[in-house]
Amino acid sequence: MKREVKILLSVSSVTGNTRRLADYFYEKLKECTVEMIDVRELLKKDKVPEADIYIIAFWCRKASMDFQSRAFLERLQGKRVFAIGTMGAETVGHYGNRVRGNVEALITANNACLGIQLCQGANRPERIEFRRNLPPEDPHHIDEETYRKKMDNQGRPREADMRNAWACAHDRMWDLLEE
Repeated sequence: MKREVKILLSVSSVTGNTRRLADYFYEKLKECTVEMIDVRELLKKDKVPEADIYIIAFWCRKASMDFQSRAFLERLQGKRVFAIGTMGAETVGHYGNRVRGNVEALITANNACLGIQLCQGANRPERIEFRRNLPPEDPHHIDEETYRKKMDNQGRPREADMRNAWACAHDRMWDLLEE
């Protein structure tokens, strides 16, 4: 039996990292009434579909949400929003906190933020190579150790990353998901 909570899960993905995370959440939410829609399709609609909870699956761009996810979020007013995002950088530490703060500010401008969970995703290999070949004095240059770490992160988010993201989201939304 489906739970009475209706969830709209919007997805924006370029490399497939965020799509994998959204698919994982979709499977975990099968007890609820959940609709998963590509954010580009949502932006074509005249009206935002009604839901009790809006989950925005985004990819990190310049320490914030990607442009399409931001455009969708701007259409929401007075809604309960949970954000799940993927980023090529470490999700803990200064940069991860900066991303969370920026995303929270976007959400709370017009909505209630139920939480933000970030998962490390893989970087595109050509982007890693480009940054590796920058001059060492360039702030975007990556050294050999960082290069090896980024190459080891191919295939992320991994099962453990997605399981941890789900655990956080589930704990934050628990009251609304209870029968």
